[in-house]
Parts: sequence; C-alpha cells; structure tokens
Amino acid sequence: MKDDQNNKWNVFGVAVSGPRKGDQLNSKTSFKALWWAWQTFYDDFNFEN
Repeated sequence: MKDDQNNKWNVFGVAVSGPRKGDQLNSKTSFKALWWAWQTFYDDFNFEN
C-alpha cells in the first residue's frame, strides 16, 4: 500500500520505502465474535438485559 506521503507499507505495517522507511504502524488489540460465542471466552458471561 502507498500512502499520500509516498510511503510504501507491507502487510505487517512496516514502511519499506519513503520518508518513514523502517517505521511500523501501531497494531490494535481486538477480536470479533458473535453474541453466542462470547460465552466461550468469558465464564461469567450473561446475555440477559
């Protein structure tokens, strides 16, 4: 991917060329799950309102 500042980024978020060559983008920590799958991750999960 190439951004508006002429940096080229690889799939790992590392600039491989351009003014920011060698910099790495920050990664977000998250996961996505359907409502019924939360119970697998959290023992105390209760889906009642």
